[in-house]
Amino acid sequence: MNLSMTELTWLLKWIASTLSVLTVLYLVTWLLLRLLTRLARQSAAQTDLDLIGQEARVTRTIRPGHAGRILYTAEGKTIHLAASSTQRLEAGSLVLITALDHGVARTIAKETPAAASESSST
Repeated sequence: MNLSMTELTWLLKWIASTLSVLTVLYLVTWLLLRLLTRLARQSAAQTDLDLIGQEARVTRTIRPGHAGRILYTAEGKTIHLAASSTQRLEAGSLVLITALDHGVARTIAKETPAAASESSST
C-alpha cells in the first residue's frame, strides 16, 4: 500500500479531526453529567430539608434501636419512610421529623397542646 504525501496528509487530517470531535463530545457529555448530578443532589437535599420539622403519623411502632414506619402527607403526596427514635412511639401517634439519615427519618414525639397544659397545671 503506497500512499502519496497528499493522501497521507489527508489521512492524518481526517484522523486529527475525528479525534477532536470525539474529544469535544466527551467533554460536553462529562460536563453535562457533572451538572445533572449536582442538580439532582441539590433537589434531593432540598426535599430532605423540607421534611425536617414536619409532622407525621407512626404507622408501625418505633422502638429505640429498631426502625418503625411513618406516614407524611403534604400537598396531596403521601410519603412512607422508615423511622427511628430514642423513644418508644406507638402506631397512630404524631411525631416530628428532626433529621433524615440515609433515608431513615429520626423522630420525636409531638407534644400536643392539651398534654402540655395538663402537665403544667399539675
